Amino acid sequence: MDESDRTFIRGNRNPERYGFSLRATCGIEPDRDAIERAASILEREPFFVDKRGYECDLIAAAIHSPTNRVAYVQSRAKKRRWSSLVDVSIKIHLLDPSGKDSSVDIKSYNPFFGCDVGFFAWLDNTAILVYTEKHDTYACAFGPKWPPQFVEIEDRWIINNGVLGYIGYKEDLVKRMSVPSLKQLEPLSISKAEQMGILPPDPYAT
Repeated sequence: MDESDRTFIRGNRNPERYGFSLRATCGIEPDRDAIERAASILEREPFFVDKRGYECDLIAAAIHSPTNRVAYVQSRAKKRRWSSLVDVSIKIHLLDPSGKDSSVDIKSYNPFFGCDVGFFAWLDNTAILVYTEKHDTYACAFGPKWPPQFVEIEDRWIINNGVLGYIGYKEDLVKRMSVPSLKQLEPLSISKAEQMGILPPDPYAT
């Protein structure tokens, strides 16, 4: 299937059909090599159409070494026949060493508006995922515990030296959480956060 014919592409609705996302997000794009390796472990392609006609696309993946536990985010989408409506779900999955695949929906206003993954990695034995949906950005932790723990943060965020820092629009304090525990820490002034390397970049800055 050509990308132009797809309903969803890498976590977002096809812009040629449904328009571009206007979100500005922090972080980096998902690691394509990790996605390919995860697909190999899962014995599938990164993108395929299932027997019910749903497009299944690996958006992001993180592989735990040396256990080969696979954490991944997948969209599953299909345009309804004779309708402009789209059935879509975006789920977080965890494949354990025994082969059991657990999954849960991401927290989202509406999965049709997509999911931009900005960070996905195993830190010790915990998978940490940071993503932005239509309205909000979430940090998510799972692995030792299931289902995942979701914490709403801000669109401006950074992870550095075991700390997730985030700041809201026109705020003068940088909130902090330790990672991978997602436990709240005392907020810092902007100047102090900058000194410590946890002042989030501004995605709208020119």
